[in-house]
Amino acid sequence: MEIKSGNIDKIAYLGIGGSYSEIAKDIFCQKYNIETYQSSLRTIEEIVDYVDTYPNTLGVIPYENQMEGIIRKTIDKLSKTNNKNIQILAEVELEMNSCLLSKNSEIYNISGIIAHPKALANCREFIKNEMPLHVNIITANSMDESARMLDSYNLTYATIGTEKTAEVYNLNILKRDINDCNNKTRFILIGEYETAPTGNDKTSFLIKLEDREGALLEITQIIVENKINIIHVESRKTEESKTEQMLYLDIEGHIKEEKISKALSEIEKKSLGIRILGSYERD
Repeated sequence: MEIKSGNIDKIAYLGIGGSYSEIAKDIFCQKYNIETYQSSLRTIEEIVDYVDTYPNTLGVIPYENQMEGIIRKTIDKLSKTNNKNIQILAEVELEMNSCLLSKNSEIYNISGIIAHPKALANCREFIKNEMPLHVNIITANSMDESARMLDSYNLTYATIGTEKTAEVYNLNILKRDINDCNNKTRFILIGEYETAPTGNDKTSFLIKLEDREGALLEITQIIVENKINIIHVESRKTEESKTEQMLYLDIEGHIKEEKISKALSEIEKKSLGIRILGSYERD
């Protein structure tokens, strides 16, 4: 993907203070030489709306979680942009490596933890087995807020965040990889720009179908007949009608390849509507 930084007014991302979205944003900026103003927004919807409203902007949002699957909020919002040229430009997969962070330098001094409820849940076994029996737990609304709250407590308190959080707030990393299980989240870069085939691409799209027997099979047969590999497929009922279903697919290849454009043209004839979400390099 080629983007000229001079043509980009701003890149928006989710969360601050070392959030995973901020880390993904840093990776995208480094990989594609993006140098522009940066803005943190609070929700996925705000980021998509921002990119949809203002030309020459980019957004970074979570797209898929290894444990929870495709993030429907992201797909639903992307599918309803007013500017139909807003698309996925790139992706990056990040390991969810939680760290115990504190102004203190010794883990055995910690008697309290301030963290977002989801972070606490993801590190339940570590807290149970390696923290004091009666460790004081205080919840926060975000990773950023929990790190800032350390200023209001004594040095025996810690928080759960990323290595980036430690860097931003000048905290000590007392222990890395404290989450109970390995988990990854895929983040995407969105905007109104074109991508070129790289030889290692995938195309994401949504199809609206009649909710009838054989409808899904017809679509998959078209893809198979064009010798295209299906990476991911997911189906669900639409909110608008009980007689329709929405199909989400990731397939190997770029829309500028002849067999991909041919297959999508054939699929469109068999569907009630199709929305291309993007063709981009696989991470």
